[in-house]
Amino acid sequence: MENPLLLFPQLNISASKDKSYYKAMKSMVKEEPHKASKPGAKQKRNRLSLLLQKPEFHESDHLGKPGNLAKAASSVSPEEAVKWGESFDKLLSEKAGLDAFTKFLKTEFSEENIEFWMACEDYKKSKTAHELLPKAKTIFETFIQKDAPKEVNLDFHTKEVTSQNIHQPLITTFDTAQNTVYRLMEQDSYPRFLRSDPYLNLVKGRNPSRPTLRRRSRSFTVNDFQGVRPDFTVCGYEYFDSLLSILLAIPIQVNLTRSNAGETMAWSESVDTVLANKDGLAAFRTFLKSEFSEENVEFWLACEDFKKTKSSTKIALKAQKIYSDFIRADAPKEINIDFHTKTGISQNISEPTLSCFDDAQRLIYSLMAKDSFPRFLSGADLKNYLKCMVPHIESGIKTSNTRNVLLSTEEVIQWSQSLEKLLASQSGQGIFREFLKSEFSEENIEFWLACEDYKKTKSDHLQGKAERIYEEFVQSDAIKQINIDYQMREATAKKAQDPTPTSFDEAQKTVYTLMERDSYPRFLKSKTYLNLLNQLQPNTSK
Repeated sequence: MENPLLLFPQLNISASKDKSYYKAMKSMVKEEPHKASKPGAKQKRNRLSLLLQKPEFHESDHLGKPGNLAKAASSVSPEEAVKWGESFDKLLSEKAGLDAFTKFLKTEFSEENIEFWMACEDYKKSKTAHELLPKAKTIFETFIQKDAPKEVNLDFHTKEVTSQNIHQPLITTFDTAQNTVYRLMEQDSYPRFLRSDPYLNLVKGRNPSRPTLRRRSRSFTVNDFQGVRPDFTVCGYEYFDSLLSILLAIPIQVNLTRSNAGETMAWSESVDTVLANKDGLAAFRTFLKSEFSEENVEFWLACEDFKKTKSSTKIALKAQKIYSDFIRADAPKEINIDFHTKTGISQNISEPTLSCFDDAQRLIYSLMAKDSFPRFLSGADLKNYLKCMVPHIESGIKTSNTRNVLLSTEEVIQWSQSLEKLLASQSGQGIFREFLKSEFSEENIEFWLACEDYKKTKSDHLQGKAERIYEEFVQSDAIKQINIDYQMREATAKKAQDPTPTSFDEAQKTVYTLMERDSYPRFLKSKTYLNLLNQLQPNTSK
């Protein structure tokens, strides 16, 4: 019998020596249920394959078995666990530390990061060129390529360079991608691991209890509630689906004891919207506490308050407090910023200015926007909050005299004639946008709308809007990166530097065509659209 070639011992991935594409990887790819059809939505995609799996996947994992955890913990002394806190390198250099960190990442649904890093470490140990090609293909198909089952979050440039080198791989082929993922874990996951209950229990010499799995679902769609009996009565789940879609599409004045429904639904637009809303900020802070990273939003808020300070005496006092609370090496709420930024603040803290924390604040804002915010949107807490609001929302629609929110059957039927007619309707835009959110591709409609608004902008405001559109949708690491080819991305970047009303026209046409040929036909066949038609027809006959 032929001995199997062990590709990645840490991941237990192997295949027969005469196969260049490995059965293990192929079967794993086939077992992935549904992938996001949309290329883009970068922050959501990197965990998408895991989020779409059955809930039982993580429950059956050995992580959830107290016996396994106790067995692993019994072999780790508190002294050894304390050493893991010295550096991320130290943690990964210890087998027990690597195992504990991997289990922690599984509770955060981000184990693809450590698995990719381990695969790269094994890859670099390859001794012959014959070994490199099959291993490189396996890593690429599993972690790098678009819609990979365990796709890691890389910027466009790194992904492109890696893709180009995959056919003639070198030992260093994955170095840049591995360093990127390493930094992400070091700056984001590692600090949370050190504050997690399983790690603190090890340090204190306690046996860990069953860990709480952080169940992160897909971005909120009301179809997730089908088959679940809610605490309130509505006319049906289809009504619930259309209700929330219409709410986003049509602003209505409703007196609620909670946050206005429209504001709540608008939280999904950007982290700015959440931070600017009192209830949104409170919900986001609660979420960050559950992730052991509330210091990020607290630092951001402290900086916002600091920049409003007018008295020089208060500026000095507030700067020292922010530095003591968040920046210095032993700060009680130390934020995770790079050495250069921290040193720059430390050198200037004796004579602070209102801009002395700007670089650090931008780094923390970017971290929240790209990492925490997407998980916040897909979390159960936000879903339950919206779910609880529905009775108030429904009541508001029935009693509000400020605006008639009912759509006519004729108007909704017209949406099926062309994408242009759908987008010409404010209600149609909103409902189509909600549909795209369910497909993780709402950046397409948001970019298109931003371009429509941009073309109406006066010349003296073009520069500011062009920069915002480019940073949010076009640049390689944009938060809501749209899917356009490299050549068009480069051309758009040049036009954005000296903007005119037509700077984004080509990119907008490309995204419009993508929606027209791909998303729009699916929308017309979706339950969202068909259920809305069915509900409106009885209304017109009465």
